[in-house]
Amino acid sequence: MNKEKMTQLGQMIDPSITVNEKEFARYTMANVFCATPHIGRDRGTYSLPKNLGLKTEDFDEKSSAFFAGHVTGGHVSFIPDDAERRLDTLEAQLRNAVKSAAICESYIPVASYEALCKRFAETKTAYLAERDRLIDDWDSLVDDFKDGVAKIIASAVGLTPDQQGRLYDSLVRAVPTKERFRSSFYMSLDITAFPAEQPPEGLDDALTAAIASGTQNQLYGFALQAIEACVGKAWSILSSAATGYINDARVHPRTMTSIATTSVELGVKNVFNNRLLTDLKYKLDRIAKEVDSDKRQEIVEESMLDIYSYAKETGISLSMKGCPWKEQELDDMLETRNWVEQQQLRFA
Repeated sequence: MNKEKMTQLGQMIDPSITVNEKEFARYTMANVFCATPHIGRDRGTYSLPKNLGLKTEDFDEKSSAFFAGHVTGGHVSFIPDDAERRLDTLEAQLRNAVKSAAICESYIPVASYEALCKRFAETKTAYLAERDRLIDDWDSLVDDFKDGVAKIIASAVGLTPDQQGRLYDSLVRAVPTKERFRSSFYMSLDITAFPAEQPPEGLDDALTAAIASGTQNQLYGFALQAIEACVGKAWSILSSAATGYINDARVHPRTMTSIATTSVELGVKNVFNNRLLTDLKYKLDRIAKEVDSDKRQEIVEESMLDIYSYAKETGISLSMKGCPWKEQELDDMLETRNWVEQQQLRFA
């Protein structure tokens, strides 16, 4: 990592945290870990030939129900769509839980470990319960699939009788056994240490240096990215709040909920004790609890100017998308605030 980035990092972490590589690596590994979800199962989805020539208007009620619940975009599913949606939802819940807990990428503060493990255990229990529900209804699922597929294929005027028979046989053969279907389900959460280990002894000097350089870049790069991600999240939420005041003279309830949530997140994800993030947590908490609309708006603007000023000072890049003010307007607002503070100091 170049000296400019190292200087930037030194400005952004707590002064008590040394930037010495070994000590910084130990500090990071003690406060951050990696979590990777692994989820899989037999999807029970099979392709249908194009141009079947189905006349869905001629389906009876049972065939129409099977078609609506099992056929989507040129594929037929062994699993009914309502069960598929429940399984998809649980898979997404675990991925979102990891994403929500992460500071950035898959790096998660140690303080979130117990809550994440609890969420994983609950989600996995529900996931396997959905699997077992399908297993309990296995014979009915197989019979319904065979019957539904047979009726759909029989109405495929684009196929000859021989083609219809071969298609039916191939789809039925594709259905897994109950045991294979059950064993195909897995959901796990791999927990590993932050990758900040030193290269092993005995390697070629050039390789050792390359590994050490890569580790250093990953270590310090993560620290910068972690701080920037938290600052960016606060900036985005405050921009929404400021826009709400300008457009509707209020903050939308969802934005207020996000402000309260972000305040809690900053308290957990600020693992490098960045001074701005510490202050923003306090101010976001004040915004969430403040009942006076004008006072709340004042804190929102003050917090945004704090972030904007800090970004200019440290080189953090802020997205202006969603911000109600242009950069020149923010510069003017910041200049006015600085002038007022100087006058207050003069007459204090």
